[in-house]
Amino acid sequence: MKSVISWILILSSISFMIIGLKYLSWTHTIEAAIIEQIQKPAQIIYEYDTDKGTIVFYQQVEGQDLSIAFVRESFGRYKVAYSGVTGEVEKSRGLVGFTTAYYPNIEGVFFPVYLGLITNPEITRLTLSDAKEKMTKEVTIIETDTNRIWLVDMSEFKEIPSEVLISAYSSDNELIIRQNEHIY
Repeated sequence: MKSVISWILILSSISFMIIGLKYLSWTHTIEAAIIEQIQKPAQIIYEYDTDKGTIVFYQQVEGQDLSIAFVRESFGRYKVAYSGVTGEVEKSRGLVGFTTAYYPNIEGVFFPVYLGLITNPEITRLTLSDAKEKMTKEVTIIETDTNRIWLVDMSEFKEIPSEVLISAYSSDNELIIRQNEHIY
């Protein structure tokens, strides 16, 4: 009986050590988690809180790119679940009026999200529809000091469409541009 209890204690101790070591790799701040991930200084532009964690928009200090990180939090510590670059901000200005990027639900960590920059100052509202226009979503627009970012939770679509229609409107609710986009 004593040997069974000893084995249970030993296995429990080893399990707690493994969990503890994994948890130690998590950082105390979101910014530290991002810097650890990219191994470069970063400037956080905006943190968008969700029930699954935080979507962080940031720029690498020496670059002009807009990057995104999906950050999880546990007991006051943070870890980047995954991240990516959405494009160079200055090169995007003067294009169609907005940029696009799709981030799928990787490993079930976050919801699938479609997002980008709004580069045309006349755009005040965006909608996103599946190509067959069975469902239309109003897009969330985030105003920061330097950029306007848009995003939409794609999990509300029954099926992630392979093609979407993005419509951009002025403050007078006049259509500025309508563009088909393919989701890969």
